[in-house]
Amino acid sequence: MSCRILFAALILLFTAGCLGGGEDQTTSTTTSYEPAKTPPTLPQPTIQQTAYNSINNLSWAKNKMWDDGATEYAVYNSSRIVDGQPVNYQTITLTEAAYFDGIYHVKNFNNTPGSTPILAYTTIEDYNAVNYPTSIMAEFLVQRDNVFLPLKATVSAQQWPGMLYKEFQNWNQPTLLYRSPEPGQGEGKEDVILNRGDLFEDQLPIALRSLPMEKGFSQYVRILDPMASTSVRTPSAHTARITYSGEDVVTTGIGVIPAQIINVTYDDGQDTYWLKKQYPNTLLKLQNRYGHKMLLEDTSRWDYRNTHKPKPPAGYYCPPFKAIDCSEPIKKEFEPYCQRPHPELLTVNCGVDVLR
Repeated sequence: MSCRILFAALILLFTAGCLGGGEDQTTSTTTSYEPAKTPPTLPQPTIQQTAYNSINNLSWAKNKMWDDGATEYAVYNSSRIVDGQPVNYQTITLTEAAYFDGIYHVKNFNNTPGSTPILAYTTIEDYNAVNYPTSIMAEFLVQRDNVFLPLKATVSAQQWPGMLYKEFQNWNQPTLLYRSPEPGQGEGKEDVILNRGDLFEDQLPIALRSLPMEKGFSQYVRILDPMASTSVRTPSAHTARITYSGEDVVTTGIGVIPAQIINVTYDDGQDTYWLKKQYPNTLLKLQNRYGHKMLLEDTSRWDYRNTHKPKPPAGYYCPPFKAIDCSEPIKKEFEPYCQRPHPELLTVNCGVDVLR
């Protein structure tokens, strides 16, 4: 009998223990399902981060002109303020169709598996600082179906004090890699905040060409500090307003060319870009808020990678593209410079090239 009583007591104790444990567990479960704390209210963006999909012409860089195997080669008479003094020099730009290798993350002229069609925009600047020369080469690889989207940018700068290398990578996490001769920098990397629709300031000469050139166009965007420089710093973003400001004519080294004006307004000033009115809307002139100026001196489509073809005459585009002076027919001696004419393109209205 005593064993039965003892057994019953053990059962009661076990049951009480389970019920007690259940109460603790219930309390814990209730705590875990409490509503999460409300996150702090973030300031609303003053711009449309995704606006680039609607403000630029996504098909602008898909024109078959870019597939002729040649490169848009342009030379500009430039000036900038260096160490407080104005310096005159020449800038060379190269704009060409290529592919972005998805495995090695480099520019490729062969369409390998996993590659993305791109435009490569390169600037080469050589000028003299007060005591020594400076050479800067910058290349932006932008997606061909959206030239507002930078996939990669590389910059190399050579000065007597040392050589600088910077590389922006926009796959996975946007990152800036660098090797700098500056004390305290050396080799390193930093994360870059690049929101959807952001772009770099020195990407604008190619990106603005895809905008709708029409009265009333105006759009806010975020623009990061230029990559092309002789120093390393994390790019800061600045809100700017891009505005179409009408038409003009620009006197260049190859003649007087009709242009369309784009103003980019920042908190600290305004930059003005004059773009050729006719496709491919080449940059004709630039004046920025820090005293940097560019004026077109010479341009042509040049297959510079083919060592058997010399640089063609200024202003020349492969047939059926016309030269700048619409009153002159294309000369026979120009034809050897052309790699692949495009019969599917129709030249109308004094050199305006349109697809049939």
